[in-house]
Amino acid sequence: MSKRKTQKPKLTPVFTMLPSALSIYWANIIKLIKMMLWGLIGLIPFVVLTILAFVLQNIWHFDGSVMQLVLAALIGLATLWLLYYFARVYMGFYLMVKNNFKKKTQEQFRETRSIVWSYIGLVLLIIVFLFPLLLISLAFLVSLNLLSLAPLVLITLLLVALILLAAVFVMAIFFGLAVFALVFENLNGPQALKRSIFLIEKYWWVVSGRILFIGFVFWFFSLIISLPLALVSETSSFFRAWNSIIGFVKILVAPIYLIYMSFVYKDLVKIKGAGSLK
Repeated sequence: MSKRKTQKPKLTPVFTMLPSALSIYWANIIKLIKMMLWGLIGLIPFVVLTILAFVLQNIWHFDGSVMQLVLAALIGLATLWLLYYFARVYMGFYLMVKNNFKKKTQEQFRETRSIVWSYIGLVLLIIVFLFPLLLISLAFLVSLNLLSLAPLVLITLLLVALILLAAVFVMAIFFGLAVFALVFENLNGPQALKRSIFLIEKYWWVVSGRILFIGFVFWFFSLIISLPLALVSETSSFFRAWNSIIGFVKILVAPIYLIYMSFVYKDLVKIKGAGSLK
């Protein structure tokens, strides 16, 4: 008598995950907005310096090259400060999900100080892995239009570019839970990447399908709220105002993706356990 093959544990279905994510989102939308507002602190230096540069150049007509260089440097630093605060807000969302939205927003934002640099390091690490492949593939695609090459060479370049892009996509999916591992399990960048790969291994198609599904949902939602733009001129005030509203709405609903993916992460942790981080 043959042994029955053990069935691989399944993840929560997407049509269960999405309503649950929406329910959690609506129940905590005020807390999420409060966390977003903390990012406005990072805007203060950038806005002040931008206004100062505008006044000096367009009202007082101060065109000193030294002053322009100083302002450009200060605005550059203010931009980095802004990105730092946005990164802390992003980490704040993860901490809120990790703690089931039970802690106060201000307390969660303070806690981001201890993990934000680990997150920035993780992002840089992912860029080191993915950017060269992406850059080479794009260079191959651009060369198809700029260079006069034999058909066989063109086909070869196209195939290589597509293979590299496919490799970038595959690796991006494998890295898709790294931030969750970093925040939820207090790991460093390399450990978080290894943990993400371990969790998604043998579940790559399942995870990629869930990511593509929520991506399609967001695309369709964006398409629906953009329909009024098709009825008016691009130069009209309504077009500009509605476009701004669309941008604000997209930022407002972005945490839904994070909550949705947290179900994928928790399912895989439940299935695979701790694993090895050596």
